[in-house]
Order: sequence, then C-alpha cells, then structure tokens
Amino acid sequence: MIAWLICATPIFALVKTVVSDSIDSHGAAVLPPYNHLMEASRNMLPKSSLRSISCASHIGTWYNQHGSKLTLETARPPNLLGTFISTVGIESAKEHVGQVVGSVAENGLFAFHVVWNNGTSITAWTGQCQTCGQQDVLLTSWILTEKQASCGDVWKANRFGQDVFKRER
Repeated sequence: MIAWLICATPIFALVKTVVSDSIDSHGAAVLPPYNHLMEASRNMLPKSSLRSISCASHIGTWYNQHGSKLTLETARPPNLLGTFISTVGIESAKEHVGQVVGSVAENGLFAFHVVWNNGTSITAWTGQCQTCGQQDVLLTSWILTEKQASCGDVWKANRFGQDVFKRER
C-alpha cells in the first residue's frame, strides 16, 4: 500500500513519512487527519508558490508527476468532460484510457472520475486549480476503488493519494 503513495513530490514524501508507522492489522495505511497533511505539505512549499490566484480555465492538456495525460475539453460550470491516459496501474506495461466526467465550480474547485476496464475499478479526483508562481496547476486528491470478489476482501479495495497536474505549454 505504501508503494502507491511514494512519489518524487514533497507531498508524497510527506505522506510516506507520516504513514510509514501507521499500518492497521490488514497491512493498510492509516492516514492522520487531512488537515495535518495539508498543513505539513504547505510548510514544504516555497512561500512564493502559495499564491491563491485561481486559474482562468480548466480547458487544456495537463500532465501529472507520473506522466499521465489529462485533457479537459469542456470546463464550463458545472460540466467537466475530457479524457485521461494513465501511465500507471497494475498492468504498467500498457496505457489505460478513460473518459473524464465531472463538475467544476466557478471558483475553481472541481471533481471528476474515470471508470477503468469496463468497471473493474474507478478513480475519483477532487481539487482546485491554482496559479503557483507562473505555473497553472491542478492540486488534487484521489481515491481508486477496485471491485473485490468477497466481503472479506473489501478492506483492500481502496488506494489513495495526491496528484499535481501542470498545464501543457
């Protein structure tokens, strides 16, 4: 479970640090309250990057820290539509393509989801668009849920983390 949370970004390094000693009896990571993670991650970013200027538009092509591509074609409140090409997953040798469906608020907050492999799993992202320095970014948290074969296996159905998407220039 911890391997899914490890990433080159400072936020993921923080999650690994906080979670490494917090494993339940099933081997799943137990996170501290969300506010604790956000406050600690805020302290890891340069103060100049914490400007709160909302992005003018979500429309465009975005890439996350793993190289996955998010293309948003319609981002007029409340509709958010596009495509997502993931470069990570169980079968990492191939790309996974999914349709993005979601909502965006006029203040830049948004949520979207992608159904993978005919419903064997689904990922939902929530977040906000910010301009940090000179770069538009989508700061997101996500949860991936996989269908499990039995009630006894449901405890391992969810993976979660954070992505930072940068707009293609």
